[in-house]
Amino acid sequence: MSLEGAYDPEKEQIVVSFRELLLLEDQLPGKHTDNHTLLRFLRMRDFDLIKAKEAFLNYLKWRKEFRVDAIIKVNANSVFVVVCTWNL
Repeated sequence: MSLEGAYDPEKEQIVVSFRELLLLEDQLPGKHTDNHTLLRFLRMRDFDLIKAKEAFLNYLKWRKEFRVDAIIKVNANSVFVVVCTWNL
């Protein structure tokens, strides 16, 4: 595992610890667990593992509640063609 940008072994170790904390509590889903996502939550909470975990779990809860992962990706070009032909 490595983080992009300037290499900081201390921050990399914190990401590893954060991942292990989530794994130990069986709260690490298959998605949204790449190093950069986890680092984002750690930075947001000044590298406090407990606060970062709370923010991360709230993020996952929000995604589930609003069914973000179920949103269909729409090809904008096909929508544009349909809308334009309706207006003719």
